[in-house]
Amino acid sequence: MEKGSLMDEVFTTIGWWGRYQKTQFLMCMLPVLACASHVLSVIFIGRDVPHKCAHIDSLNISEELLVGGAPYDVTVSPYSNVTVTYEACSVDVKNGSTIIFTSGCINGHNYSESRDMSIVSQWDLVCEGEALSDLSQTILSLGQLSGALICTSLADIYGRKPTYIVSHIILLCTAIALSFSPNYLVFIGLRFVLGFSQQGTGLVSNVLLVEMLPTKRRALPSQVGSYMWSVSLLILCLCAYITKDAGWQYTQLLLAGLSGYVLVQWWIMDESPRWLLANNNMAAVEAFVQKASAMNKTDPDKALDLLRGKHLSKCTDSHHSGELTINEEDCNQLANNGLLSAGTDMKTSDENMRFTAFVKNRSVFLVTAVSCYMWFTDSLTYYGLIMTSTSLTDDFYLGYFFNVLVELPAALAFGLLINRIGRKKCTSVFHLIGGMSLLVSVILNNASFADDIPGKETITFVISLIGKFGISVAFAVLFQYTPEIYPTNLRNTGFGISSMAARIGGMVAPYSRTFERHVPWGPGAVFTFLCLLVPVVGRFLPETHGHELPQTIADMDQWIKASGRKSKNKHITDPAESR
Repeated sequence: MEKGSLMDEVFTTIGWWGRYQKTQFLMCMLPVLACASHVLSVIFIGRDVPHKCAHIDSLNISEELLVGGAPYDVTVSPYSNVTVTYEACSVDVKNGSTIIFTSGCINGHNYSESRDMSIVSQWDLVCEGEALSDLSQTILSLGQLSGALICTSLADIYGRKPTYIVSHIILLCTAIALSFSPNYLVFIGLRFVLGFSQQGTGLVSNVLLVEMLPTKRRALPSQVGSYMWSVSLLILCLCAYITKDAGWQYTQLLLAGLSGYVLVQWWIMDESPRWLLANNNMAAVEAFVQKASAMNKTDPDKALDLLRGKHLSKCTDSHHSGELTINEEDCNQLANNGLLSAGTDMKTSDENMRFTAFVKNRSVFLVTAVSCYMWFTDSLTYYGLIMTSTSLTDDFYLGYFFNVLVELPAALAFGLLINRIGRKKCTSVFHLIGGMSLLVSVILNNASFADDIPGKETITFVISLIGKFGISVAFAVLFQYTPEIYPTNLRNTGFGISSMAARIGGMVAPYSRTFERHVPWGPGAVFTFLCLLVPVVGRFLPETHGHELPQTIADMDQWIKASGRKSKNKHITDPAESR
């Protein structure tokens, strides 16, 4: 029996897609709705509302500037050439066409809509405070960074189910509390908690999905999840549009309702059988087999025999007594599959290296470094593009809609290709598509010779959407690819560290708009460079398609070394490659 294959045989025996798996799959897939909506809700609840300085009765203007002295009555002007204009961030006094005096918005701002339409208008996050709206998204990303590291580590130690349920309940409560924020400081504090719990909810549920299916079906969660993510962002747009005249608090409450089912989820969702097996909780694994078989109407005996094995008791007894009474190779296979007690050297080694392996083990460090780079790149590029999507068209909601709509064909491409060409090649190809499209878009938008191209705006719009298409597929691949590389007891932690890098990208992304105002070609050039570098660094990762999930660090070491030798031999023997 190959390492990590035992649970695959168990899943196949009890039925890998029966009523039990469908129920668990649905429970783990539904969180995508809330996770996606809350991450990008600031586009709508923090949208800019047209505004001008509020009117004032008088201004103190020096005699040198205005004959007649001060104060100057702005409501009844005795001077025919003097006018007062109210701009977005200033009050300007003009003598003819010359500005003779300017002042900030002394009496605050007047907004074109009700003040509770957006957090921007409610708390005057404009002019000098305009960066505070972007800051709220950065704070959420900071919370995501913390949650990615802490929640996933807790899931490796205490289990996937309790970590997920607690995180999702916190997410629900925080989302509701956000609607009643009395001021901006409370709002950003709750946004941090929202980001923290969102990662505990999204990442752990994703790992649960990966670990509940046999090797050949592991791409299914990402395939369905990519559609769910796209649909979730469209639902976000629908929720925002429905409540656009009611206020941002109602939009936030409606989004919070997407997590309401978590109140009954504890009694429906089960712990990951792979995690239970890796932690030698055989009683719980057997209970899982009994429950799944009953719901799928299959015979549990064969699966139980696989788990227990005729050699297991002999091997365990001989392991504790120090005398092997059966074939040593068989015992080693059982040990590698996590069926011996926690006293085995392999198990103890993995437990001791749960955190230190990320810096001490060469294979784990290499995989983590490359993975972190790819997650940072995709997060920065993806969120940078979507945060500026409302500028693609004149209509606020339509620009966002088109930018999100392109993710549906991206989900289709991901589903069709992830198992056909593999994870590694998908990652390289779609980063190239995204990078090259963004490069062309930057050139068309900023090069002087492009002004004479007929239909330039339409061409740029389409190419920008192609770039978004490429990065959307690439990002979806990472959610499938990353958990498959790490061994079981490092899987959630490794996934969390990689996602933590993505959160750093998410913290930087909101400020791409400010960067673009000063250097129009800057954000696109950065996105392009980062995307085109991914295929280069991605060569160090193994292909995971069709490969058993590694159970131990030793499994991962052997796999990385074998992949490196295979890549080196291909490089030497393939003439096309050598050229």
